[in-house]
Amino acid sequence: MSAATGEPLVPEHVRAAFHAETGDAVPMGYAWDYGFRIGQVVLSPVLDPDNAAWSAKVREHLQVEGLRVARPVRSTDGRFIVAGWKATSFGAGELASGRVDEVVLAGLRLADALAQLPAPDFVAGPVTTAWEPKEIYRVADQAAWADDPAAVLAVGLDGDAIANDELKSALLLAARISALIPEIAAPSHVGHADMLTTTLFSGSQAPLVTDLVATVRPHGYTAALAAVDGMLFDATDPAIMHRFSHVPDFTALLMRALLYRVFVAALRGAEQGNITERLERVADLLIKG
Repeated sequence: MSAATGEPLVPEHVRAAFHAETGDAVPMGYAWDYGFRIGQVVLSPVLDPDNAAWSAKVREHLQVEGLRVARPVRSTDGRFIVAGWKATSFGAGELASGRVDEVVLAGLRLADALAQLPAPDFVAGPVTTAWEPKEIYRVADQAAWADDPAAVLAVGLDGDAIANDELKSALLLAARISALIPEIAAPSHVGHADMLTTTLFSGSQAPLVTDLVATVRPHGYTAALAAVDGMLFDATDPAIMHRFSHVPDFTALLMRALLYRVFVAALRGAEQGNITERLERVADLLIKG
Protein backbone atom coordinates (compact mmCIF):
# COMPACT_ATOMS: atom_id res chain seq x y z
CA MET A 1 0.00 0.00 0.00
CA SER A 2 1.06 3.57 -0.62
CA ALA A 3 1.48 5.32 2.72
CA ALA A 4 0.18 8.56 1.21
CA THR A 5 -3.00 7.30 -0.44
CA GLY A 6 -3.67 3.85 0.96
CA GLU A 7 -3.86 2.57 -2.61
CA PRO A 8 -1.98 -0.59 -3.64
CA LEU A 9 1.50 0.04 -5.05
CA VAL A 10 0.47 -1.97 -8.11
CA PRO A 11 -3.22 -1.91 -9.10
CA GLU A 12 -4.96 -5.18 -8.31
CA HIS A 13 -6.25 -5.61 -11.87
CA VAL A 14 -2.67 -5.24 -13.17
CA ARG A 15 -1.41 -7.88 -10.74
CA ALA A 16 -4.19 -10.22 -11.82
CA ALA A 17 -3.53 -9.60 -15.52
CA PHE A 18 0.10 -10.67 -15.12
CA HIS A 19 -0.56 -13.67 -12.83
CA ALA A 20 0.88 -11.85 -9.79
CA GLU A 21 -2.15 -11.78 -7.50
CA THR A 22 -0.40 -12.92 -4.32
CA GLY A 23 2.76 -11.81 -2.55
CA ASP A 24 4.29 -8.62 -1.23
CA ALA A 25 5.30 -5.88 -3.68
CA VAL A 26 9.04 -5.34 -3.13
CA PRO A 27 10.42 -2.07 -4.59
CA MET A 28 13.14 -2.54 -7.20
CA GLY A 29 15.82 -0.21 -8.58
CA TYR A 30 16.76 1.48 -11.82
CA ALA A 31 17.54 -1.73 -13.71
CA TRP A 32 13.90 -2.72 -13.25
CA ASP A 33 12.44 0.73 -13.99
CA TYR A 34 11.73 1.21 -10.28
CA GLY A 35 9.04 -1.44 -10.45
CA PHE A 36 7.91 -3.95 -7.84
CA ARG A 37 8.87 -7.59 -7.52
CA ILE A 38 5.98 -9.90 -6.72
CA GLY A 39 7.19 -13.47 -6.53
CA GLN A 40 9.20 -14.10 -9.68
CA VAL A 41 7.64 -11.25 -11.68
CA VAL A 42 8.65 -7.57 -11.70
CA LEU A 43 5.81 -5.17 -12.53
CA SER A 44 7.05 -1.78 -13.70
CA PRO A 45 5.38 1.44 -14.86
CA VAL A 46 5.84 2.12 -18.56
CA LEU A 47 7.35 5.49 -19.45
CA ASP A 48 7.65 4.97 -23.20
CA PRO A 49 5.01 2.56 -24.58
CA ASP A 50 6.64 2.31 -28.01
CA ASN A 51 10.01 1.25 -26.63
CA ALA A 52 8.48 -0.99 -23.95
CA ALA A 53 6.45 -2.93 -26.52
CA TRP A 54 9.43 -3.23 -28.87
CA SER A 55 11.77 -4.33 -26.07
CA ALA A 56 9.35 -6.98 -24.87
CA LYS A 57 8.83 -8.37 -28.37
CA VAL A 58 12.59 -8.59 -28.97
CA ARG A 59 13.48 -9.98 -25.53
CA GLU A 60 10.84 -12.69 -25.74
CA HIS A 61 13.02 -14.80 -28.03
CA LEU A 62 16.41 -13.04 -28.06
CA GLN A 63 19.43 -15.30 -27.65
CA VAL A 64 22.84 -13.75 -26.94
CA GLU A 65 26.00 -15.77 -26.40
CA GLY A 66 27.27 -15.28 -22.85
CA LEU A 67 24.25 -13.27 -21.71
CA ARG A 68 21.01 -13.96 -19.91
CA VAL A 69 18.01 -11.99 -21.14
CA ALA A 70 15.10 -11.10 -18.85
CA ARG A 71 11.97 -12.38 -20.58
CA PRO A 72 8.76 -10.37 -20.70
CA VAL A 73 5.63 -11.80 -19.14
CA ARG A 74 2.47 -11.57 -21.21
CA SER A 75 -0.88 -10.77 -19.63
CA THR A 76 -3.72 -13.28 -19.53
CA ASP A 77 -4.92 -11.98 -22.91
CA GLY A 78 -1.45 -11.89 -24.46
CA ARG A 79 -0.52 -8.23 -24.06
CA PHE A 80 2.87 -6.85 -23.02
CA ILE A 81 1.40 -3.68 -21.48
CA VAL A 82 -1.70 -3.39 -19.29
CA ALA A 83 -2.95 -0.04 -18.00
CA GLY A 84 0.52 1.48 -18.26
CA TRP A 85 2.37 -1.45 -16.63
CA LYS A 86 4.69 -4.12 -18.00
CA ALA A 87 5.87 -7.41 -16.50
CA THR A 88 9.29 -9.04 -16.62
CA SER A 89 10.57 -12.33 -15.26
CA PHE A 90 12.83 -11.62 -12.28
CA GLY A 91 16.49 -12.61 -12.34
CA ALA A 92 18.96 -12.17 -9.49
CA GLY A 93 21.86 -9.78 -9.84
CA GLU A 94 23.42 -6.45 -8.95
CA LEU A 95 24.65 -3.56 -11.08
CA ALA A 96 28.30 -3.67 -12.14
CA SER A 97 30.81 -2.63 -9.51
CA GLY A 98 34.25 -2.66 -11.06
CA ARG A 99 32.96 -4.88 -13.88
CA VAL A 100 32.43 -2.28 -16.59
CA ASP A 101 34.81 -4.06 -18.97
CA GLU A 102 32.52 -7.08 -18.78
CA VAL A 103 29.52 -4.88 -19.58
CA VAL A 104 31.34 -3.44 -22.59
CA LEU A 105 32.12 -6.94 -23.85
CA ALA A 106 28.50 -7.92 -23.25
CA GLY A 107 27.44 -4.84 -25.21
CA LEU A 108 29.48 -5.98 -28.20
CA ARG A 109 27.86 -9.43 -28.09
CA LEU A 110 24.41 -7.92 -27.71
CA ALA A 111 25.03 -5.62 -30.67
CA ASP A 112 25.92 -8.67 -32.76
CA ALA A 113 22.61 -10.29 -31.83
CA LEU A 114 20.56 -7.16 -32.53
CA ALA A 115 22.29 -6.26 -35.78
CA GLN A 116 19.90 -8.19 -38.02
CA LEU A 117 16.72 -6.69 -36.56
CA PRO A 118 14.82 -4.05 -38.53
CA ALA A 119 15.09 -0.54 -37.12
CA PRO A 120 11.92 0.31 -35.18
CA ASP A 121 9.94 3.13 -36.77
CA PHE A 122 9.79 5.18 -33.57
CA VAL A 123 13.60 5.43 -33.51
CA ALA A 124 14.44 5.63 -37.19
CA GLY A 125 12.33 8.69 -38.00
CA PRO A 126 13.66 12.19 -37.29
CA VAL A 127 12.02 14.38 -34.65
CA THR A 128 10.06 16.93 -36.67
CA THR A 129 7.26 17.98 -34.32
CA ALA A 130 7.06 19.13 -30.72
CA TRP A 131 8.16 16.20 -28.57
CA GLU A 132 6.89 14.89 -25.24
CA PRO A 133 8.94 14.38 -22.04
CA LYS A 134 9.04 10.61 -22.67
CA GLU A 135 11.00 11.34 -25.86
CA ILE A 136 13.90 13.14 -24.14
CA TYR A 137 16.28 10.23 -24.71
CA ARG A 138 15.32 9.92 -28.37
CA VAL A 139 15.81 13.65 -28.91
CA ALA A 140 19.17 13.56 -27.11
CA ASP A 141 20.27 10.67 -29.32
CA GLN A 142 19.37 12.54 -32.50
CA ALA A 143 21.02 15.74 -31.25
CA ALA A 144 24.21 13.82 -30.42
CA TRP A 145 24.53 12.67 -34.02
CA ALA A 146 23.28 15.83 -35.74
CA ASP A 147 25.37 18.41 -37.58
CA ASP A 148 23.20 21.07 -35.92
CA PRO A 149 22.06 19.80 -32.50
CA ALA A 150 20.46 23.14 -31.61
CA ALA A 151 18.01 22.68 -34.48
CA VAL A 152 17.02 19.24 -33.19
CA LEU A 153 16.52 20.53 -29.65
CA ALA A 154 14.57 23.59 -30.76
CA VAL A 155 11.79 21.48 -32.29
CA GLY A 156 10.44 20.54 -28.88
CA LEU A 157 11.30 23.67 -26.90
CA ASP A 158 9.76 27.10 -26.79
CA GLY A 159 11.83 30.02 -28.01
CA ASP A 160 13.16 30.99 -24.59
CA ALA A 161 13.99 27.50 -23.35
CA ILE A 162 16.78 26.99 -25.86
CA ALA A 163 18.72 29.73 -24.07
CA ASN A 164 18.57 28.27 -20.55
CA ASP A 165 21.83 27.62 -18.73
CA GLU A 166 21.78 23.83 -19.07
CA LEU A 167 21.26 23.92 -22.81
CA LYS A 168 23.74 26.71 -23.41
CA SER A 169 26.40 24.78 -21.49
CA ALA A 170 25.51 21.59 -23.36
CA LEU A 171 25.78 23.25 -26.75
CA LEU A 172 29.13 24.80 -25.85
CA LEU A 173 30.52 21.46 -24.67
CA ALA A 174 29.04 19.73 -27.72
CA ALA A 175 30.73 22.21 -30.05
CA ARG A 176 34.05 21.54 -28.33
CA ILE A 177 33.70 17.78 -28.74
CA SER A 178 32.07 17.70 -32.19
CA ALA A 179 34.94 19.51 -33.86
CA LEU A 180 37.25 16.62 -32.93
CA ILE A 181 35.07 13.59 -33.76
CA PRO A 182 36.53 11.41 -36.51
CA GLU A 183 34.17 10.46 -39.32
CA ILE A 184 32.39 7.13 -38.95
CA ALA A 185 31.69 5.34 -42.22
CA ALA A 186 30.24 2.14 -40.74
CA PRO A 187 26.54 1.41 -41.30
CA SER A 188 24.03 1.74 -38.48
CA HIS A 189 22.00 -1.05 -36.93
CA VAL A 190 19.86 -1.65 -33.86
CA GLY A 191 21.61 -1.33 -30.50
CA HIS A 192 20.91 -0.73 -26.81
CA ALA A 193 21.29 2.78 -25.36
CA ASP A 194 21.42 1.91 -21.64
CA MET A 195 23.65 -1.13 -21.30
CA LEU A 196 25.47 -0.29 -18.06
CA THR A 197 22.42 0.28 -15.89
CA THR A 198 20.38 -2.64 -17.23
CA THR A 199 23.11 -5.28 -16.85
CA LEU A 200 23.17 -7.25 -13.61
CA PHE A 201 25.75 -9.67 -12.21
CA SER A 202 25.20 -12.61 -9.89
CA GLY A 203 28.22 -14.68 -8.91
CA SER A 204 29.59 -16.71 -11.79
CA GLN A 205 26.39 -16.58 -13.82
CA ALA A 206 26.34 -14.85 -17.18
CA PRO A 207 25.32 -11.18 -16.97
CA LEU A 208 21.58 -10.50 -17.09
CA VAL A 209 20.16 -7.78 -19.37
CA THR A 210 16.84 -6.59 -17.94
CA ASP A 211 15.62 -4.32 -20.74
CA LEU A 212 16.47 -2.79 -24.11
CA VAL A 213 16.40 0.88 -25.10
CA ALA A 214 16.39 1.07 -28.87
CA THR A 215 18.95 3.08 -30.77
CA VAL A 216 20.09 2.78 -34.38
CA ARG A 217 23.78 3.61 -34.63
CA PRO A 218 27.04 1.98 -35.83
CA HIS A 219 28.26 -1.26 -34.29
CA GLY A 220 30.17 -0.59 -31.09
CA TYR A 221 27.93 2.25 -29.94
CA THR A 222 26.18 0.07 -27.34
CA ALA A 223 29.59 -0.76 -25.87
CA ALA A 224 30.82 2.84 -26.11
CA LEU A 225 27.81 4.09 -24.16
CA ALA A 226 28.57 1.60 -21.39
CA ALA A 227 32.20 2.74 -21.26
CA VAL A 228 31.27 6.43 -21.12
CA ASP A 229 28.67 5.81 -18.41
CA GLY A 230 31.28 3.90 -16.42
CA MET A 231 33.72 6.81 -16.66
CA LEU A 232 31.05 9.37 -15.79
CA PHE A 233 30.24 7.65 -12.53
CA ASP A 234 33.76 6.50 -11.61
CA ALA A 235 32.89 2.84 -12.10
CA THR A 236 35.95 2.31 -14.31
CA ASP A 237 39.27 3.94 -15.13
CA PRO A 238 39.98 6.14 -18.18
CA ALA A 239 42.20 3.43 -19.69
CA ILE A 240 39.04 1.62 -20.75
CA MET A 241 39.13 3.73 -23.91
CA HIS A 242 42.47 2.12 -24.78
CA ARG A 243 41.54 -1.41 -23.71
CA PHE A 244 38.82 -1.41 -26.35
CA SER A 245 40.62 0.60 -29.01
CA HIS A 246 40.48 -2.48 -31.25
CA VAL A 247 36.74 -1.85 -31.71
CA PRO A 248 36.32 -0.02 -35.03
CA ASP A 249 35.72 3.73 -34.63
CA PHE A 250 35.77 3.38 -30.83
CA THR A 251 37.14 6.87 -30.15
CA ALA A 252 34.49 8.48 -32.34
CA LEU A 253 31.76 6.33 -30.80
CA LEU A 254 32.88 7.31 -27.29
CA MET A 255 32.61 10.97 -28.26
CA ARG A 256 29.12 10.49 -29.71
CA ALA A 257 28.13 8.58 -26.57
CA LEU A 258 29.33 11.45 -24.40
CA LEU A 259 27.37 13.94 -26.52
CA TYR A 260 24.28 11.82 -25.92
CA ARG A 261 24.78 12.05 -22.15
CA VAL A 262 25.47 15.79 -22.44
CA PHE A 263 22.10 16.35 -24.08
CA VAL A 264 20.24 13.96 -21.77
CA ALA A 265 21.60 15.92 -18.80
CA ALA A 266 20.66 19.25 -20.37
CA LEU A 267 17.11 18.17 -21.19
CA ARG A 268 16.48 16.58 -17.79
CA GLY A 269 17.98 19.56 -15.96
CA ALA A 270 17.64 19.36 -12.19
CA GLU A 271 16.69 15.66 -12.37
CA GLN A 272 20.30 14.85 -13.25
CA GLY A 273 21.79 16.70 -10.31
CA ASN A 274 25.22 18.25 -10.64
CA ILE A 275 26.63 16.21 -13.53
CA THR A 276 28.24 19.05 -15.50
CA GLU A 277 31.67 18.60 -13.90
CA ARG A 278 31.61 14.87 -14.65
CA LEU A 279 30.71 15.48 -18.29
CA GLU A 280 33.50 18.03 -18.68
CA ARG A 281 36.00 15.70 -16.97
CA VAL A 282 35.19 12.83 -19.33
CA ALA A 283 35.29 15.22 -22.30
CA ASP A 284 38.82 16.23 -21.28
CA LEU A 285 39.84 12.57 -21.04
CA LEU A 286 38.49 11.74 -24.49
CA ILE A 287 40.04 14.81 -26.09
CA LYS A 288 43.45 14.07 -24.58
CA GLY A 289 43.14 10.44 -25.62
